[in-house]
Amino acid sequence: NTCAAVDCPANSNGADVPAGCACNSGFSGSVTATTASPFFESTCTAVACPDHSDGADVVAGCSCNSGYRGEVIAVTVSPFFNNTCAAVDCPANSNGDHVAVGCECNAGFSGFVEDTTVSPFHSGSCTAVTCPVHSNGSDVVTGCVCDSGYSGDVLATSIDPFYNTTCVEVECPLNSAGEHVAH
Repeated sequence: NTCAAVDCPANSNGADVPAGCACNSGFSGSVTATTASPFFESTCTAVACPDHSDGADVVAGCSCNSGYRGEVIAVTVSPFFNNTCAAVDCPANSNGDHVAVGCECNAGFSGFVEDTTVSPFHSGSCTAVTCPVHSNGSDVVTGCVCDSGYSGDVLATSIDPFYNTTCVEVECPLNSAGEHVAH
């Protein structure tokens, strides 16, 4: 009658149970030799996907959540994964904590920013609003001035239409003909 060493069980690796088995990457637990069949006790269990990621478990694969970039890799030391999923900063011309919690277009800009799972991990954009009627310039952000014959200001806001204008026609001065200087 000969005794043979029992192979390491599923989800573990090593020479055999008496020599020692360790749980595979992405699994937590241990393998302990016993004197009753099957001659080991295994608690090797797949680790759940970490914060800011989604999937069945680390072994099956985890993907970073929408608005996050990075990866989750199974390893053999606690916590049994390396997680580099990090929040993506709000893109140009927008503000907020990060894409995953929401970004708003800066004052004077129009558009939207939404989180995605595909690089660059957001969609949409914020573009500068053109100068309103009775004013001129490149756009509201770089500055608009009231047209000749008009007086007031154009100020960038973060509420649609993304500017506030007070450009009004200048009335003709006393002792002159006409209703407004612009006409």
